[in-house]
Amino acid sequence: MARTLFKTAALWLALTLPLPALAITPYELVSKVQENQGKVSFQGLRIQKLVRQSESYHAAMRVHHKDSSNLRVVIEDPGKLTNVNMWLKENRASVFFPDENLLFRNDNPSGASEVTATILGQIATDTDLLYKNYNLSIVDPDKLALQALPGAIAGRECHIVDITPKDGFYVPGHRYWVARDNFQIMREDRTWGIGIEPYFKSYYEDFAPTGTLQLEQRIPRDTNSVELKTGSKENAFVFYKTVAEAEKALGSKLATPTVLPQGFKLAGVEVSIFYGTRMVLVSYTDGLNWLYVRYRPAPNMWVTLLAGAYATKLVDKFMELAIQSPYNYHGAEKGDFIVFSYGDLYPEQLKKVTESIQLQTTASR
Repeated sequence: MARTLFKTAALWLALTLPLPALAITPYELVSKVQENQGKVSFQGLRIQKLVRQSESYHAAMRVHHKDSSNLRVVIEDPGKLTNVNMWLKENRASVFFPDENLLFRNDNPSGASEVTATILGQIATDTDLLYKNYNLSIVDPDKLALQALPGAIAGRECHIVDITPKDGFYVPGHRYWVARDNFQIMREDRTWGIGIEPYFKSYYEDFAPTGTLQLEQRIPRDTNSVELKTGSKENAFVFYKTVAEAEKALGSKLATPTVLPQGFKLAGVEVSIFYGTRMVLVSYTDGLNWLYVRYRPAPNMWVTLLAGAYATKLVDKFMELAIQSPYNYHGAEKGDFIVFSYGDLYPEQLKKVTESIQLQTTASR
């Protein structure tokens, strides 16, 4: 009788007690991030720490985020970039340099994927490529203390996912902290090997959901403005999904690398024109990491005019922005062009990419 009562009580408890929450899989987490990314209105301070060889770099940016098409980033550190503003309004990008009183405004709704992906964090650009090229695993919360890892970022409890390359660390592995309540990326680490100290850390020091945001910088009336207009031969910026689409619109062939790292595929082509000088940026991804190839005529009349009109310190700021990005670089002069390859790859791999690009010996300026 006692045994029957015990079994009955055990059955009653089993039926009435809540079921334990099933652990989220890494694939479910990626899906949740994609579903929720860009849908939370918030303000936060994003910190970036980068180690490049023997040098260490620190950056701080105040992020005002309404959605993926309407946001603003204000640089607070390093000092030479203080108060540089970048914002999207209906996916149209603007950048303001207050010291030079100079504004670049793009009327083409092509976003600013390179900037926002680096600052805000991005787990997957292409999930098919991601799952093909990477292993994903959730970090067991019980192991956080053993690995000296925080379980919460900016006061928000997080899932932690490790993403490591299947074919070796010729590209970096990433670790993400994803908020359990709203699936926003709270922190990202990048490393060149398991157990190796991350060379790049990007995280929110504070993070607060809010509907009250200042999404645009107030621009003085006397600001020097460079308007990038679709179809303009003087100043323009256009994004194309394929090389063929870009070549059709431009009426000329584009140079692209014939050597690509394993797993990388075309992500898009950006063609910008500043003061009549055309510059091309071709981007590739393996689902997680990035490779960029940029080329322009040499000498660069845009830089010459820019330096003359707005002082060479503005060119220094462009260089500082590049240094703060978590990428390696390789550059070369090829005929009448300057070519830069940069991204989440070792310099020797970037060199192979650069050397594979064939450019005409005469550049149109």
